[in-house]
Amino acid sequence: MRLPTRPRWLTRGRALAMIAAVAVILVAAVVVMQPNDDTAVDTTAAESSSTTEDATTTSSNLETTSTTATTEATTTTTTSTTAPPTTAPPTTTARPTTTAPPTTVPPQPAGPLDMSAVLAFAKAGVGGATAPYTYTGGYVCPAFANRPSDEGDDAVRDISYWELTRYCDGVYRAVLATTTDTEPLDSAWVAADTKPGGCSGIDVVVIGWHTHPSGGGTGGGGAVVATPGCDRASWRWVDAAGFPTYNGSWLQLDFRGSALGDPSAFDWRGAVRAAGENGGAIDMVPNGGPEHFVV
Repeated sequence: MRLPTRPRWLTRGRALAMIAAVAVILVAAVVVMQPNDDTAVDTTAAESSSTTEDATTTSSNLETTSTTATTEATTTTTTSTTAPPTTAPPTTTARPTTTAPPTTVPPQPAGPLDMSAVLAFAKAGVGGATAPYTYTGGYVCPAFANRPSDEGDDAVRDISYWELTRYCDGVYRAVLATTTDTEPLDSAWVAADTKPGGCSGIDVVVIGWHTHPSGGGTGGGGAVVATPGCDRASWRWVDAAGFPTYNGSWLQLDFRGSALGDPSAFDWRGAVRAAGENGGAIDMVPNGGPEHFVV
């Protein structure tokens, strides 16, 4: 027996209904998934509000941090200010500086050599050294040489016989004999130029003078004085010189070559000055200028 079949239209209608139901479900799903505008606005507003609150909170935090930093800075400053004071070392009051007045160096004497000053210098330094002694019987080195007489050119203490001799033991003898001894003697000297420099070319003076002992009679004193300059501060008392007094007119100076520095050659000139004589009145030999002596 055949079962009765459903009409075709019913079957097609159910399919359409099912399709429609599926469509409705899909539409509902889409609607559900689509955000609500109000909700989005509310969410945006909420997010904005949250951001604002975050910013406010951040600002508040910054203000708090700034306040804390300020407080810390203040605290640091306060701590630095309230630190215990350190004791500074006592200060020394500087003395006021004074400008020294400019010193004026006096001009140095330029010569000629002041023999009165040399004589005073020699007398002040005498002592402690023994004067050398010479005699005519000794050997001379170099050989003895006669000099021409100088008599007749001075009216007071006129030199007649003169010589300079070196003995082989290194001692020199200068003779400046005068024609008369009636005028008191001031001094007799040999001025030597042994090396460059000196006062007007004179760097050594051998000078002698008469002394008058308390027991009576006449004695003699002598010295060798180095005169590297005309200023008395540069002079130096070197050695004693012999000035024997055989008689009033025989004037003799004995001195060591070592006091001159033992030169191999030098220039020299002798002079005799009577008391009160000065300048051109003093008799000197040689007349024409210094003699060159070669050892």
